[in-house]
Parts: sequence; C-alpha cells; structure tokens
Amino acid sequence: MQESMRESMVYIGGVYGKRYRRRQKQRFVQYLERCANNSGLAAKAFEIPGAGGRKALHLCVGDLKKAKNVIMAPYDTPSRVFLPGSTYCPLDRKHNSRAELREMLFRFATAAALLAGCCAAAYPHLAAGGGAVWLGLFVLTAAVLFGAFQWIFGIPNKYNFRRGGGAIALMLDMMRRQKDRRTAYLFLDQGITSFEGYRQAAEHLGEQLAGKRLLLLDCIGRGEHLCLIGGDILQGQEPPQVQRTRELFPSGEVSWWGLSQEALADTVLSYFPSALWLVQADRTEGGPCVEGTRSGKDDQMDFARLEELETAVLGGILVPPGEDGPGRAGKAAGKQQ
Repeated sequence: MQESMRESMVYIGGVYGKRYRRRQKQRFVQYLERCANNSGLAAKAFEIPGAGGRKALHLCVGDLKKAKNVIMAPYDTPSRVFLPGSTYCPLDRKHNSRAELREMLFRFATAAALLAGCCAAAYPHLAAGGGAVWLGLFVLTAAVLFGAFQWIFGIPNKYNFRRGGGAIALMLDMMRRQKDRRTAYLFLDQGITSFEGYRQAAEHLGEQLAGKRLLLLDCIGRGEHLCLIGGDILQGQEPPQVQRTRELFPSGEVSWWGLSQEALADTVLSYFPSALWLVQADRTEGGPCVEGTRSGKDDQMDFARLEELETAVLGGILVPPGEDGPGRAGKAAGKQQ
C-alpha cells in the first residue's frame, strides 16, 4: 500500500520536522533512504565539507547517469523567526538578508536584556550570601548564559511545511509512483539556511548533471501563484513547459519569470543556469513573495494543489517518456552552463 502525501507529512513535518542539527539530519536522511528502498530505488548519502568546517549531508536517489530529469530541493530547516511579518522573496536576496539581520539584532538585544536583568537581580545577594547562595547564583547564571547562547544562534523551527516540506512530500510521492525511473532526486543540506548546498551540488555533481532537465523545488506547499523561474534564454519568450504547465495546473495562475544573466547571478540558479525553479508564492508584486516562512504560521499545506502540481510537473516540465533530453531550450541553456 502506497503512503499518501498526508501520511508522508506526518514524518516530514512531525517526527523529523526539525532538521537543524547534525543528528536530526542523519535521522531524516535515514528515513528518506528507507522510502527510496521501499520504492525500489537506490539511495546514496554523501558528506561534503562546507564553509566554516561544517559538513553538509546530501542524499541522491536514483541513477544520475541514466536519468533524464533531476529534481532537487533543500531538506534542512532554519531557525525560527520571531519578529512578525516574516516573508521570503526568492529573487530578492537583499530583502532576505535584511530580514535575517533584523532577526539577529532582535535576538542579541533580548539576550543582552536577559543577561543584564540576571546580573542586576544577583548583585545584591553576592556580598551577603554564603556558599550556598554563591552556588545557586552560579548555577542560575550558567543556565541563563546557556539559554542566551541558544537564543542568539537560533531555535529550530518545527514548522517547515512550505520551505522544504512540500517539496519533499512531492518528491517522495513521485518516487513511489514513477515507473520509468527516468528521474533522479537530490535532497540537499544547507540549501535553506544558505546557498552552500546548491554550490556543492554544482561543484561535485556538475558533470553528472550536464544535459539533464533540472528542476529546483522551493516553497510549493501552497500559494496563489505558481511561478516558473529560469534564465531568459528565449529572449523574452516563454519556454514551452510554461504553457503545458498551465494546461495541467488550472487551479492557479502560472507565470514565467525569465531572468537576465545579471539577475540570475544573485539566485540559486547561478549554479544551475539551465534549470527551472518552481515556487508557489502568495503575491508577485515586484517578484514572487512567500509569507509566513520560518514562523509558527508555516504549518499549512494545500494537498489538493500539491497533487495537481505533481501532475503538472510530470506532464509539463520533466522529460516525458519517448524524449531523450531536455529539448532545444534546455540544450541551449546547457551550453551556457
């Protein structure tokens, strides 16, 4: 009996919802490996040293050499954002950086206030207190310092249905349903907290990805606008995949965002110029924008639209059975890459 997307989300957003620390990621990757093996697909986890000495743990499902399509999505989860109005704009890196800076300043300010309050409360008792008082104050101060440290460097967000969760649920469902094994799947570490995972995939798997039709999944759990993003290799014209996707995804608006080389360089597509990037956004004024990510509001999923989107991906974006490659548009982009 095949597991449904709803059942998968029990594990993706519940049992293994926090994928912030190394051990949490290892447990989740082991779950993905079990899902792949149950679907008759080979799965291989691999580690790559990253920035600051941190090792990123990635997972490849399927045969990259034989695959015509490669779908990739980040699986790591970021720290929770506590300031209201959290938004993520895939094409506006400066906006995302400013939002992260505001959150960090808020954490530093609240941690400093907590430490100052602890010192002010403890100071009157230091002079008159005996050994027991000193010990108690030491333990209290140590606990406050530990809490402040954890607060500053981030508390994992347990709600990650949109950023990563929906993409993983879609990929798992495609793994279970697909029959021709023409698609490989990459689950990338350090792809939500940074671009590091994409950079590593491009650097270490670049030759194996050449000539494939690449699809990057981002926030696809829900949203009014389905945005297909890619390089503007057709000089302002929409690639044929956009119209096919519109026909197969009637419940939402489908728009094409063709980026210039300059705009491309400031996104994850800088590592995969021939790829298509799929996002479900809440609004598109000034660029796709997704609300509520990295917050307690990121706990909703539109499963009906996600199942419809799977049909659109299979029939509109990926290489269908009978075709040998990404088509003329993809080949032209592959030459640029």
